[in-house]
Amino acid sequence: MPELMIHHRSYGITGILFDKDGTLLDFISMWGGWSGHMMDSFRRRLAEQGLELPAIEPSLWGTIHRPDGSISGYDR
Repeated sequence: MPELMIHHRSYGITGILFDKDGTLLDFISMWGGWSGHMMDSFRRRLAEQGLELPAIEPSLWGTIHRPDGSISGYDR
């Protein structure tokens, strides 16, 4: 059986659940803020070298995210 190691502790894996449609987990709130942070970091690193990244988030994610990670114009 495959095992997952977390902090030097082993956990047996019996299944994997994919839930990107938000049925069980709110995918946008989990990853929307993180991906925005990564893009900001990438922009800063480019700026240090005199380069610029055009605003691509809406076309990259297909959505516009609020600071809390929720999607602008989409309320559940």
